[in-house]
Amino acid sequence: MKKYIVLLALATLLLTFPGCNDNSTDSSSEFSNSLILGTGMSGFTITGQATSFSDSTVIYWRLESEDDMAGSEVQIQISKAGSVIYTFPYSNPQSYGHIMLSGFYHTFGKGSFRATGRLVTGSKTVATCDYTVQ
Repeated sequence: MKKYIVLLALATLLLTFPGCNDNSTDSSSEFSNSLILGTGMSGFTITGQATSFSDSTVIYWRLESEDDMAGSEVQIQISKAGSVIYTFPYSNPQSYGHIMLSGFYHTFGKGSFRATGRLVTGSKTVATCDYTVQ
């Protein structure tokens, strides 16, 4: 029960700081579709939320899905100039939930990029976030 109260409190707090792109269609859910990038993470929170990063650095992400992820593998696709240049696969550590956090090492050079958070099951795009690397 305590875990659910903490998750609800974090979700409420984070809903006041929306991600880059919200693909949500129903505002009655306590969760929304968002992808947040940052320089670190602590618990279910991304620290140093940003859309500009240094080259060859770890970019941390938090993907929140309005729908239960139901244990689906998560993919973070990195695109540059409209073309997918790399897809990071992440196994989901639990069979239910709306939030997943991790990070990837950006080694694709400088420029403008788009990160897309996807659920493999159902091939669903949850949210996108544009970012730059200098």
